[in-house]
Amino acid sequence: MTSSPSKRKGTRFETAVVRYLQSAGMRAARRNAASPQDIGDIGGVDGWAIQCKDQKTWRINTWIEETAQQAERGGAENYVLICKRSGASIGEALCVLPMRMLVQLMQSQSSDPKGRSA
Repeated sequence: MTSSPSKRKGTRFETAVVRYLQSAGMRAARRNAASPQDIGDIGGVDGWAIQCKDQKTWRINTWIEETAQQAERGGAENYVLICKRSGASIGEALCVLPMRMLVQLMQSQSSDPKGRSA
């Protein structure tokens, strides 16, 4: 069975994201696309639902809502939408997540609980 060009493009991007995460020491893996309960494109990163998009026309509001629903279904407290940028390396893909999650990440990287630098 031959998959569509769009599906192959999405699979390539998801695979590139997994490899990038693995190179950073994470146990990321692609999920089965035929799963009856969609909980994100990439699994293995505890506490996170990860959705990947490689499309010419971006629909951020729709996609981030879908990603939030995937997180809820999968019991993940965090979620991120990773969007491929045309002509950019995988490390330059854009990541969309709620501001509150970004603040939590920033605070977790700081010794100051308010995230202020010394």
